[in-house]
Amino acid sequence: MSDPKYHHIIPSSYLSGFSESGTKSGQLHVFNLFRGTRYHTKSDNTGGKKHFYNINPETEDPAIFEKIMANKIENPANIALSEIRHRRTMTSPKYFQRILSLAAMIYARSEYSRFLATIYIPRKIHKLLLNGEVTQDQWKTYLSDRKWISNESSSLPSDVNEAIDLAREEKFFPKVMPTASVAQIFENSDQIFQLLIKRQWSMLIVKEGNGHFITSNLPLTSGEGWQTHRNDQEGLANPKSILVFPLDKKMALISWEREPWYNYTAETNLIALINARTLMRSWGEIYWDGSNFPLIDANGVVSSFERYYEDFNSYPEMRPEGFSFSDKLFNMPEFK
Repeated sequence: MSDPKYHHIIPSSYLSGFSESGTKSGQLHVFNLFRGTRYHTKSDNTGGKKHFYNINPETEDPAIFEKIMANKIENPANIALSEIRHRRTMTSPKYFQRILSLAAMIYARSEYSRFLATIYIPRKIHKLLLNGEVTQDQWKTYLSDRKWISNESSSLPSDVNEAIDLAREEKFFPKVMPTASVAQIFENSDQIFQLLIKRQWSMLIVKEGNGHFITSNLPLTSGEGWQTHRNDQEGLANPKSILVFPLDKKMALISWEREPWYNYTAETNLIALINARTLMRSWGEIYWDGSNFPLIDANGVVSSFERYYEDFNSYPEMRPEGFSFSDKLFNMPEFK
């Protein structure tokens, strides 16, 4: 397929492990929390967006970044995933590193990371300018980063006081160059990988009858404990954070306080906790094999997705607004 318009954010080979058959030919069920839609398809047909990695379609190959990422990270990770899924355990340090590279890449190129780079961070900088909380040295650092532009020109004001005055006059708002969030994927991916490789990890293996894991369009999750979440790089870097990366329906990588480098049996309550976190920290889309799966309800009791789905449709206030998620998704007393 040449010059594909649909660019995968979540590799189809990774998603296939969550389909009905556990293969690419199997049906993968999708639930979009933003739109409230639910459907099933094959892993090749979801987990991406049209033109997501485009830089300049007139002069650049629109698929160049996806091709580079496939050759550099996805293809080696596919070999590791196939071996691990077959043997149901981590078989070598080399494969372990490939899986962490995959987790880092998915996180770095996610819509969530794009949102942080293009919307959240510029807004944060603008707020600091309005409050006069940016020094000249800090401003020089921003100036040295070529990805920043102003809303009216291709360059930033050289003096921080000028930037502050223009911001307060509503004549200046820092923006990110359209190509920057794409070009920085590799740098960000490497930074995240360095955070992950420093951690100690274990495997969670699902025992038959205990349920199964789901995944999302932001499958690497972090947070201190299970109910408080900070799913940014600061959260990933926090040594107290519990990190989880589902590998398929029956396995997940976990970094926690327990003895590392073991295979642990995942009981239903732990699966329910991890699935709840995966759903809540998604960027609005989850993937699974279509069968009902365990979730923790607002009272800390093991419930199910189908019960949550009923409440989701019954109570509009449970639906996320825009790009903002909150714990109210699991604070509804009716969800039991």
